[in-house]
Parts: sequence; C-alpha cells; structure tokens
Amino acid sequence: KTARREAFWGGAEGSERTEMLGELSLDGGCVPSPEGVPAAVCPKEAPAEDELSAARRRVSELEAELSAQRSSQGAWQAAASSLVNVLLMSPKQNGNYAAEVSRLLESALGSLSFVESLRYVDCSFPAAAANAPVVELVRWSSLEDSEWRMSFAPAWSCEVCVDGKQLISFSTLVRVARARIDGRLKLAFSPDLCRLSLSFVEMPVADVDVECKVLIGALPLPLQETLGAIIRDAARSWIRDNLVHPKRIDLTLHERRADLTDDEVAQAKRAALIGAARARQPSWGRSVSR
Repeated sequence: KTARREAFWGGAEGSERTEMLGELSLDGGCVPSPEGVPAAVCPKEAPAEDELSAARRRVSELEAELSAQRSSQGAWQAAASSLVNVLLMSPKQNGNYAAEVSRLLESALGSLSFVESLRYVDCSFPAAAANAPVVELVRWSSLEDSEWRMSFAPAWSCEVCVDGKQLISFSTLVRVARARIDGRLKLAFSPDLCRLSLSFVEMPVADVDVECKVLIGALPLPLQETLGAIIRDAARSWIRDNLVHPKRIDLTLHERRADLTDDEVAQAKRAALIGAARARQPSWGRSVSR
C-alpha cells in the first residue's frame, strides 16, 4: 500500500495532483492529506437530532407564552366588555336614550309640511341582557386607549302617532324598530372605572326598520317612504354629529339616589300622558313596511 501511494503521488503527475488539491482547498473544498486519500471523509456536522430537539423545545416555550398572553387578553376583554355593558345598558342610561330618540323623532317628523301634529312619541328601551352590544377587542393599549368592534341590534322600538294632510286628512301610526349599528368603537375608561368616553373611529353602518299603519284616511305610498327616509337620515345624522371621532359622549355610573330631579319628575309625567294617549288608540296590528 505504501509503495502504491508513493507511486501515485510521486513524479510530475503526483505534483500536479497535489497542486489541484491545493486549489480545491482554497475554494472551500474538503481535501484530505495525501497520506490519507483512500480513507478521507469530510468533517461531520453536529447531529441534526440535537438541533431538532432544541427547536421543538423552543416552539413549546413560545406556544406556552402565546397561550398565557391570549388568556390574559381574553380576561381583559371579558372584563371590559362586561363593564361597557353595565355603563351603556343600565336602566338609567336606557331611559336617557329613549328621551333623546323621542326628541329626535319629534324634531324630524314635526318639521314635515304634511304633518300637522304629533299625538305622542313613545319609546321602549328595556334593559335586558339580550339587548347588550356584542364587542370584540381590536386594539388594546391601556384602559384609557382601546378599540373594539361593536355589533348592536337591540330589541327596542318607538311608536309615533302622526296627524297630517295630503289632499285628504290622515292619521297614521309609525313604528321604528330593529335598529342595527356595526362599527369600530374607541373606548377610554377613567382610572377608577366609573366613567367611560366613547366614539366611533369612523361612521358606522347604521339602519332601522320603519313601518306605517294608517288609522284614519289614507296615506299615499310615497309619503310612507318619505317618513322612513326622514327617520333613517335623522338617526344617521345624529350618530355622525355626536358619536364619530373627534366627537364623543361621556358616561358615568351613578349610585342610586332617593331623591328625584325636576327632569325625572317631568319625564314620569310625560310617560303617564303618553300611556293615556296610547290607550285611546287601536293596538298595533298588521302594518305596511317601507
């Protein structure tokens, strides 16, 4: 074997082979020594099994961290969602919403040329768990700065009894129901969690169904469509002017008080008058939806 190696590497041809192997070494190749050519092998890399095990351990660690973060985020989302519902959907707040919507409807319909008078406007906004908005966290920086996707479709309704004249006199009952609002909401809680400021990041998708039932005379179809369009436009305009950033509303959770303000007494009297007026009208039956 020794003789064969000397013959292989000896002479001019052997020198050329040595130079070629040197060039390969400079190019990054793996070249054995001339004495060990028959048994030459490249250096072995680190076992792939060890790297794979380390990668698996790291993946397990990252999954555990992600699970913990999701659990923490879910707890914050559930807590914030519950607090939003408490602040937004309390009986007192619902009463405020009903009063504001009543004023909105009186203003929108009372200004129409063919409307002579509004007998009453009655809004029913029950504070039920099923009416709470569905909120989903979009972005969380702190209690003072977060964004949520809100879908709101409460089982609320309003009835307006309208007297008017368009060639002939008419009396109609207008029912507004199935309101739907969907948009991104920006929330800011106070440090003590007793106050909440909210506004929509941009104009939300908002719609409502309007139904008409003629009680006396005849209400032409175009006027029914006009009533529906006026009410929808008024609702969207109110949202845009009061709830879309930079406009906002501030809500406070008050403790129960034994005394009543003058506004609350007036609201109770107004509710009694509405109840008396409704008692003299036919109940809601078949309706025309436009």
